[in-house]
Order: sequence, then C-alpha cells, then structure tokens
Amino acid sequence: MQADVYACGNPFTFLKLQQVLVDPAASDEDKLKANGAALDLGLKDCLDCKGCRCGVGIDMKTEVIRPLLEANNLITKESHWHLDFKKIK
Repeated sequence: MQADVYACGNPFTFLKLQQVLVDPAASDEDKLKANGAALDLGLKDCLDCKGCRCGVGIDMKTEVIRPLLEANNLITKESHWHLDFKKIK
C-alpha cells in the first residue's frame, strides 16, 4: 500500500484526535494541538463529504467528524453537517 493513501488523515486518526477533545485529563493546550492537527490533516475536506465508515461500527460522522468540525467552527447553516440543515432546506 502506498504511504500517501492517507495524506489527509484517515478515520482512525480523526477518532484519536477527537478522543483528546473529550478526555477530561487533556489540558486545553492538548485540545488546541488536537484541533490543529485535525485541520492540518485536512478536516476541512470533510465538509464536502457525506460521511466515512468505521470497520468496528463507530458512527464516524456523528461521533467523530461533526464534533471536530464544531470544535473548529467550520459548520455553517448552509452545510449538510448543520443540525438544522433539513429544516432549513
């Protein structure tokens, strides 16, 4: 497998970064670093995606990607990620 397959991160990477955000033992600095790493790995590309899959049944869209997008203030009312998207449309 080519090493550049996950050049923009992968679902497991985003899962690990999101776990830092909900870890009560993580410092604010750790959380800022996790958010920065998610952005560096291409979190913004997730805005145009309808969701990803996890092989062990984790709801990646709801439990991982949406919280990371929210933590980085990337969800707008026009985005399909917005909780009221269907009501607005």
